[in-house]
Amino acid sequence: MNFMNKRSLLVPGSFPLRADSHCDTVIAEKNGCRSHIDFECMEQYCDLQFFALYLEEEGDTALAVEENEAAYECYSSLLKKYETKLIPVLTGADLKNIGNGRVGSLLAIENSEPLAEDSEALFRLYKKGYRSFGITWSNENSLGGGVNTDVGLKPLGRKVLRAMNALPVIVDLAHMNEQTFFDAMEILERPPIVTHACCRKLYDHKRNLTDEQLRYLAEARGMLGITFARGFLDINGGSIDRIVDHVIHAANIMGINHVCFGSDFDGTDLPLDMTGQQDLEQLRRQMLERNFSSQEADAVLGENLVSYVWERLEGSDAL
Repeated sequence: MNFMNKRSLLVPGSFPLRADSHCDTVIAEKNGCRSHIDFECMEQYCDLQFFALYLEEEGDTALAVEENEAAYECYSSLLKKYETKLIPVLTGADLKNIGNGRVGSLLAIENSEPLAEDSEALFRLYKKGYRSFGITWSNENSLGGGVNTDVGLKPLGRKVLRAMNALPVIVDLAHMNEQTFFDAMEILERPPIVTHACCRKLYDHKRNLTDEQLRYLAEARGMLGITFARGFLDINGGSIDRIVDHVIHAANIMGINHVCFGSDFDGTDLPLDMTGQQDLEQLRRQMLERNFSSQEADAVLGENLVSYVWERLEGSDAL
């Protein structure tokens, strides 16, 4: 393995930290079908979790706003129910308090159709605590096209991304088709993330990133969250070892400091040898068996993402 661009990470708190850039657990909880993440013991496995509110409505703004409000109410209820262990991450400084039984909770939206409501929608969601914005899902919304379409970034999407350049928020390029991805990269002035995807070189799935996309993402100092989604890993349904294959490929193209995990827990079918968060230590063991150093494995399992969030949300408390 030849992981380029290694760096020492300046991350608050004790080590090693564990972090995950994508799960659908709030929506699963709302629908009564949560399974991969157990709030009663999640602090044993994770220190920072992105909680995505996935919206099905991709063209009807009013319905998307309504859907998002219902999901937000569920998220707020979970924060209240588990207030002794979940810490809302609104600023970089909030990361100082994660670990030792406290899980940082970063609120994300997956499909930013509600931003089409009016010119103040972005700032309203920011004030409510949203810190990561997935611009599209897989189809077409008012901002641009996902992987199921040939539509690129729309005028509203360009306007929204320019506004995001001025805010300490995280821009998520997952689900974009290649045209939308590169349109967005031309506009963004701060490092973006693809929260949950794998490498198309290893498995030709439209949601996976090409090597060219990986290079652009690394040059922008962005991040890729390698997902555990069975259908993105290979034609045979994947395995923990296949997850490691995708990490190795991404790290060799991008540099290991640009790679993290975006599990998609509670939003996908997992590899047959994985059942949930409790398998993360087995993933680490298999990384070590594949000649990752302890520092490299811990970087991918959490420290890279925590460092990225720390840098992206620096200054949030000033707004």
